[in-house]
Amino acid sequence: MGSELANIDSQIHMQQESFEAKNAEMNKIKHRIDQIEDLVFSDFCAEIGVENIREYEQKHLKQQAELDKKRLEFESQLARLNAQLDFQKKQLEQDRKKLRKMEDIISMEERTMAELKNEEKKLLDAVEEGQNELLELKNQLLTKKDQVASAKAELHQKSQELQDINKELVKLQREVMSAETALEQKRMVRHNMLLACKIQDLPIILLSGNLNEISEVQLGTDSESTSATLDIYEREAQLVIDYSELEEELEILENEKERKAYSEKLKESISSLEGVLHHTAAPNLKALEKMKEVRDKLHGLTAAFDASTRASRKCNQEFEQVKSRRFNLFSQCFEHVSIVIDQIYKRICRNSSAQAILSAENPDEPYLGGINYNCVAPGKRFMSMDNLSGGEKAIAALAFLFAIHSFRPAPFFILDEVDAALDNTNIGKVTSFIREESKQNMQIIVISLKEEFFSQADALLGVYSDLDECMFSRILTLDLRPFSLFEEDNGTETEET
Repeated sequence: MGSELANIDSQIHMQQESFEAKNAEMNKIKHRIDQIEDLVFSDFCAEIGVENIREYEQKHLKQQAELDKKRLEFESQLARLNAQLDFQKKQLEQDRKKLRKMEDIISMEERTMAELKNEEKKLLDAVEEGQNELLELKNQLLTKKDQVASAKAELHQKSQELQDINKELVKLQREVMSAETALEQKRMVRHNMLLACKIQDLPIILLSGNLNEISEVQLGTDSESTSATLDIYEREAQLVIDYSELEEELEILENEKERKAYSEKLKESISSLEGVLHHTAAPNLKALEKMKEVRDKLHGLTAAFDASTRASRKCNQEFEQVKSRRFNLFSQCFEHVSIVIDQIYKRICRNSSAQAILSAENPDEPYLGGINYNCVAPGKRFMSMDNLSGGEKAIAALAFLFAIHSFRPAPFFILDEVDAALDNTNIGKVTSFIREESKQNMQIIVISLKEEFFSQADALLGVYSDLDECMFSRILTLDLRPFSLFEEDNGTETEET
């Protein structure tokens, strides 16, 4: 590397020496050319008074260039003035034509103005007549508004009365249900008592029927009202007991307390008689043992029967409590939703003629049957839910969802493309309702592919796929709250106005 650098430096030095030599030679040649020119033009230079021809060439060329420049400027200025003069002449001619045209137009406009004044006079008369008619129509409108207000007040009063009637109906239904339950319990107690008499072979005088007709099925409080049970009750209702041979003491017993006291008295009497029998000499010991065995067996069966009766009574009471609580909870929710759903459906549709109706298939026990849900869309007659369009069904479903939310609010909703079947008009109605409710009552996460829907949101979350060695998802977020909606801007301007 060092030797190569040395060679390159030596070559550069040689090239520099060669360049200097050639440059010196060029200067010599140029000096000789100048001497020859001075010799050739010496007489000419002496005549014009210049030192050499090169000085003359520089001065002459400079003067000639300045002269050409001034001539060019003069010619361009002359051409510009001529063009401006021609333009001014043409402009003057056009102005004269416009002036004549304007004079014609003015005369025509004056004639038109006179005609318009006549028409204005006629129109003023017509406007005055129209204002009088408008005043009469406004008076009629006020009268109609008063009639509508009174009709609305009457409708509200009727609605309140209808709600009171519905509440009273529900109350009566509950009372009927309680009475039927009490009757069922009385029938069950009567059946068990008659069955106990049949089992213990107690003599009962009947005016009609026979104890053999009593079914040997033990009924408890958890027994359902099946057709077999009802058949048992109907057959036992035909058994008429003869109370004419009762003692006078038994006939005067009026309440449960007196009957229990008399029952205790009878038990004591039985116990004393058993004591007497126990102390009496038995002629047959085997008969006594047999009697004791039978008595022990009877006591065991009686104790088991009483325990079973108490257990069945307790289960029946618990079942009735659960049934009553279930009915109360369901009725409370159903009554609230059936009232609120109509209001929410009207708000979503923005039409007071829309109706949403809920009714139970089984009013006595509504939770055992279905719920009928029907909607009357704005401007349409009543038809079943199956005959409604997809958008109408979607709005009805949203109304039902928001009605249930009003009774038992949820922390938030997730709605997956609920706008799929909605047109732009219904999308605007749904988004307006959701924006009103989301300010205070609810939070909603909506999955939507329609700009008309998600452009009304407070914030947007977008999911897209990205490929970097493997495919995975990314999320984009955008807060729309700083950007006010066009409808809100119009509302604010209206309030300020």
